Amino acid sequence: MGNILLKLITNIISFILVVYLAPGIKIDSLKTLIIAALILTLINTFLKPIILIFTLPFNIISLGLFTFIINGFIFYIISKIISGLSFTSFGNAVWCALIFSVISFFVNLFFGHNDNVKFNYYAGNKSWQRDTPCKKYEDVIDVEVKEEKSNGDEKKRISNG
Repeated sequence: MGNILLKLITNIISFILVVYLAPGIKIDSLKTLIIAALILTLINTFLKPIILIFTLPFNIISLGLFTFIINGFIFYIISKIISGLSFTSFGNAVWCALIFSVISFFVNLFFGHNDNVKFNYYAGNKSWQRDTPCKKYEDVIDVEVKEEKSNGDEKKRISNG
């Protein structure tokens, strides 16, 4: 339940930013925005995995780009369900969904609670320390992903530099 509540708060913040940043979206009130974020959270949690399974061949052929169309379609359907939310066209719904995805990623990065992903930044213009991943570059962003093994062993560390 806490995870869905966190997704709802993230979607509300992202939706507010999309309304101010994206062209072609009109919303009547904050109440309409919260209801739209609630419906979006429920659809993304329960229906989107099923939709992605049924459209898997299209996603494979388009190398995952069909997911943007699916997200735009979900936004467009939400605008038809809620009377205070509207897009000027389906293309604007796809564009808003793309902007929403990017904003939602960064909001989740800052506010989401994920112990499995860790971002490290090493500034090259300062004196290098012994634990930096690469000494020949000036700035390095290191991403660590921790996964639990299925047989109950300790967590495995995967590092991309």
